[in-house]
Amino acid sequence: MSDRDDIRRRLNDRTFRYAGYALSPDTRVHVSCSPDYVATAAGRFTLVVLAGLLARMDVSVSIDEIPSAPGLLERVLDEMNAANPVGEFRRGPSATAPHRLHIGFAGLETSNAGLHVAGAGWTGYCGAKPVPFPASRTNNLLGPGLAAILAAAHVFYERGINRNRAATMNALDWTESYRDGCMPSFDRLPRAPELMFVGAGSVGTATAYFLAESTARFTATTIDGDTADLVNVARSPIFDAESDGLNKSLLLARWLHHRGIDITEMKDSWLGKAWLDRELGTPDLLVTAANEHGVRSLVENGYPPVQIYATTGANNQVTVVRHIPGIDPCSLCLFPEQEFVATKCATGDADAYGQKRPDAALPFLSYLAGLMASAEILKLAGGLSTGNRHIVTLEPSLHISRIPLSHRDGCICATRSPSLHGEAVGSVIWPNPVADRESAQSNQVD
Repeated sequence: MSDRDDIRRRLNDRTFRYAGYALSPDTRVHVSCSPDYVATAAGRFTLVVLAGLLARMDVSVSIDEIPSAPGLLERVLDEMNAANPVGEFRRGPSATAPHRLHIGFAGLETSNAGLHVAGAGWTGYCGAKPVPFPASRTNNLLGPGLAAILAAAHVFYERGINRNRAATMNALDWTESYRDGCMPSFDRLPRAPELMFVGAGSVGTATAYFLAESTARFTATTIDGDTADLVNVARSPIFDAESDGLNKSLLLARWLHHRGIDITEMKDSWLGKAWLDRELGTPDLLVTAANEHGVRSLVENGYPPVQIYATTGANNQVTVVRHIPGIDPCSLCLFPEQEFVATKCATGDADAYGQKRPDAALPFLSYLAGLMASAEILKLAGGLSTGNRHIVTLEPSLHISRIPLSHRDGCICATRSPSLHGEAVGSVIWPNPVADRESAQSNQVD
């Protein structure tokens, strides 16, 4: 096997495990851009996210010149080649590519010319007809990110493009409807929140990516004892081929630091006893993007702060979960440590002891999980709550459901003292997650 073939095999390994097939450069996609849209931050972000996903999906990509955004195409092609050094990516028109994606609200000559891909505010759209909502002047990049993810999903599931399908989704209340508006700002908080990323794999790094694209006003601790491999590159927006063999926590800390975010601590090991001995009141929020090494049991036995994370699962699903102590059921209500059920899931064949298992998921599912978790973190800063669990299914058609978590009889959270937990959590910068139950519930978005 040649080096090129080995790289391609490793990049596509988890996709094969999950779906039973992967795309290849034989799938040719052409991307064009509306000059007005791509001249905005929303348009540029749509292109960057979409191009990154297509590169990791290993399809052949051509992109029209972008005179309205000097330097953007060069950056995009550089990032695509860094993620997939054996990919086939080029600039310029394509008269033969059968699959066409147009980044913009309008501009395709006919409905058979391809798909419009654009986002505004909280909402993303991908479909053959022009975008059914207006462009937005807000700084919200979540809708544009959703649009890119939906477009990548179209390409993969149809092994091309099904021009009869259209998808609209918003990240505010997780419905198939249009929602405009600015993102809640961390600037309104009394200080920069301290976030702890427990797990710096595909979903953990995707969460950090979409959050950092939205705000730099937070500090971060990164924790992961694993090293990156080319199989991880396909599902992480910050890993590239040069990440192979380096510690994931180190890679995430470096990327965040480069984005101007202060790193409180970088741990190239698993979460351990130090969690139980940590300074009270730290961190302000846990992004628990790891399922191994007894992480959830350890976290819940240490009086955790607010937790927000997302997971990829079987059947093309992504779930985002929130745990506010004293209000929401805890993570062990959802993932009982003593129960073992052998099921097909995004982390492959589970074992009863929570040790490392081969993971498998699709690139855009990991991206979507990260975007959903980052959206919930941003909404927390604004006092917005849309429930503690949402599930998005992308195939065979887009379906979004809100299924509240339930308390589990006998769970550790049922015996906690609210006052002791409040003391352990300390002075929080979010609405008080222990005592301010009525306030948090009154902020539910209908």
